[in-house]
Amino acid sequence: MTFSPLKIIIGLLLGLSTVGPAFSAEAVPKASATGQEALLQRIIEGIENRYAVPGFSANFTQSSTIKALDLTDTASGWAMFMHPTKMRWEYDQPEKKIYISDGITLWVHSPDQNQVMVGRAPEFFKGGQGASFLADMQSMRKQFVIALAPEQPVGAYTLKLLPREKNIDLARIYLTVDAETFIVSRVDTVNAYDDETRIMLSGVRFEQHPDPGQFHFTVPPGADVLELDQ
Repeated sequence: MTFSPLKIIIGLLLGLSTVGPAFSAEAVPKASATGQEALLQRIIEGIENRYAVPGFSANFTQSSTIKALDLTDTASGWAMFMHPTKMRWEYDQPEKKIYISDGITLWVHSPDQNQVMVGRAPEFFKGGQGASFLADMQSMRKQFVIALAPEQPVGAYTLKLLPREKNIDLARIYLTVDAETFIVSRVDTVNAYDDETRIMLSGVRFEQHPDPGQFHFTVPPGADVLELDQ
């Protein structure tokens, strides 16, 4: 059984996500509340400064688990983001599928089936769903209550993000960044049912001049067009 990539992306990505860091970890050094808050602010500012660019792209691998069924599946591909609302996710495995958002419209193209699903992007990505904050790191403070995770991996920082707007599809996110570069290497999310998704990002490339054409989609002739449920 394979999971629908649509459900994986739209909830990060539909709320199928990964709970708390299961990586090699060490306790955050004990410090005063003031010291911890200063560290947290330094990390957030480091992320915001690192991603203060027009866009970026990366390869990704993904594992998703439905807890109630004890089922896990994997996928991989590449993604591209353009500030502040545009995203493109191309899945190569286990099947070819493309998700494109220009910030207004979301297209989901299944080439093998010659099918396109279309919906309103704001409805699917509200409240930080669908990893939409990756296109605008400045939006994290507005969309989430941010804290240091209880455990920290060696050579990196992990933040715990709680959505300010309650949503069963997105209960919390763990964001892991390199301690020196503040580049995001891992996004773990969990929904209200404890379903889990882990996305590992690699080969991050910062784009000074992203191609706007990558974030618009023209429906192929003869394709079946369906409306996405919202």
